[in-house]
Amino acid sequence: MSGKLSAVLASPGTLEAGAGGAKLVQGPKGEPGAVYVPSVSGGVLSWTNDAGLENPAPADISGPQGPKGDKGDKGDAGERGPQGEAGPAGPEGPQGERGPKGDTGAGLEILGQYDTPAALEAAVPAPEIGDNYYVGESAPYDIYTWTEADGTQKWLDGGKLQGAPGEAGGYYVPSVDAGGNLSWTASGADMPEAAGANIMGPQGAAGPAGEQGEQGPAGADGGYYAPSVDAGGNRGWTASRSGMPAAPGANIMGPPGADGAAGPAGAPATINGVNALTLAAGERVQLQQSGSTLTIGVEPQDAAGVPFDPTGLGLTSTNVQDAIEELMWALGLL
Repeated sequence: MSGKLSAVLASPGTLEAGAGGAKLVQGPKGEPGAVYVPSVSGGVLSWTNDAGLENPAPADISGPQGPKGDKGDKGDAGERGPQGEAGPAGPEGPQGERGPKGDTGAGLEILGQYDTPAALEAAVPAPEIGDNYYVGESAPYDIYTWTEADGTQKWLDGGKLQGAPGEAGGYYVPSVDAGGNLSWTASGADMPEAAGANIMGPQGAAGPAGEQGEQGPAGADGGYYAPSVDAGGNRGWTASRSGMPAAPGANIMGPPGADGAAGPAGAPATINGVNALTLAAGERVQLQQSGSTLTIGVEPQDAAGVPFDPTGLGLTSTNVQDAIEELMWALGLL
């Protein structure tokens, strides 16, 4: 075997070399390999790589804890250096976020009332910070609070919690008449007069006529009363259906009329040709003789011919017929 080595650059990126019967061929340049980066936290070694490959399992490389060393001697305090100059103010920072809503604060608790501060000090020799008392003979009272000010605990007069009542204010009552005139009436006599005004606007144009509505349903039968008058002049009313209230009646007969004038003398009555009886017919009385039969009857008369006195009845009719019709009109029956 010859010890001579020959190399030939066959193509860019490819190198071929031969030594005797052996031949070596260099392939193309491979891609860069992954880079693994170690890190230690809490004594545990872990790995990361830039190729997304699987990393080796973490391993604890911390040794056992050694014994605690002796505490060293405290060093001497150094001298205080001079105060440096104040630096320039920095820019104002952005406004922070709004904090959560706080709890509801406790109300002002008044523990008692005394006429004077001296009476308060004598009655409360050992108050606690925040104790509050009324001081004064009548309301509104001053509020005294046991507090600490300038390093000293003492009673602090906080003044009156409520001011003196103010004078009663007046008021005005508005009114508007049919003409649209607005006026004001003061509640107090010494209040200034408030100016009025007319607040009625111009009349608007008439709107178009609306469409005719549909025919409504027939109303329920309201019933009616039928009048009647008996021979004694007593007027009564008869309801057309049951359940209707009774209508009061009344006597509508007027006083008797004056006697009429005497009629002419009648012919002598004869029975079988013999004058046995003389009869005279009076008002509305009819006499009729046929042979030996004498018939006495009453002449029919219309209600319009019967006189009627409306005095005290609220009517105007002067005969029975008109009075009946007038009452029926008044009751809506005609």
